[in-house]
Amino acid sequence: MHTVSSFRGSVVSGEELSAIVADHIALERVRLFRRALVPRCGGLVILAIVFDLTVHNLSAAARWAPLAVFATPPAWAWIVELRLKYRLTSKLDAVDESAKADRPIAGDPSHPAP
Repeated sequence: MHTVSSFRGSVVSGEELSAIVADHIALERVRLFRRALVPRCGGLVILAIVFDLTVHNLSAAARWAPLAVFATPPAWAWIVELRLKYRLTSKLDAVDESAKADRPIAGDPSHPAP
């Protein structure tokens, strides 16, 4: 589910906006990379399991090593995606908090109505 964030341009500096956009683009790239990686590595894991079931004279390390090798890249991409998502969320929350502080409050004499 996509979420839309909007805020006044005067609330965010150019550097903050650039950082938010860069984090969003990085998150989308990692998400696409993970989505492409999971089916490919999943297929290799299935092949390794089938090979493990057909060949019985291998050691336990030789049977489990391919599973670990093929499952690690998608797990790593997922961890990176979660970290980027957390960083982007915290930046957007900071902008949202500053936008709330900048909003006039109804009935506040220091902010007259237009």
